[in-house]
Amino acid sequence: MARFDANLDRIRVTTTTTGTGAYTVGPASAGFRDFSHLTNGAKFPYTAQFGTNWECGVGEKQGTTVVRHQVLSSTNGNATVNWGAGTKF
Repeated sequence: MARFDANLDRIRVTTTTTGTGAYTVGPASAGFRDFSHLTNGAKFPYTAQFGTNWECGVGEKQGTTVVRHQVLSSTNGNATVNWGAGTKF
């Protein structure tokens, strides 16, 4: 069985990214770890949520961004969500 990297534990960051491109990562949410604990190039599951919209997928850390490689499920018919303005978690 594959083991998850312990560096993924308790990472929760915010983003104000709009549109359908890569997420630019903001600061950690209160009580959580920031994005610096991930190795550049690491692939990991992610969830983004704002209001009633959400997206779950597999992303890759590239610098201070998360490149969306595969959306697994979302409120947009399981496709990439086109985000409007606001802070997502």
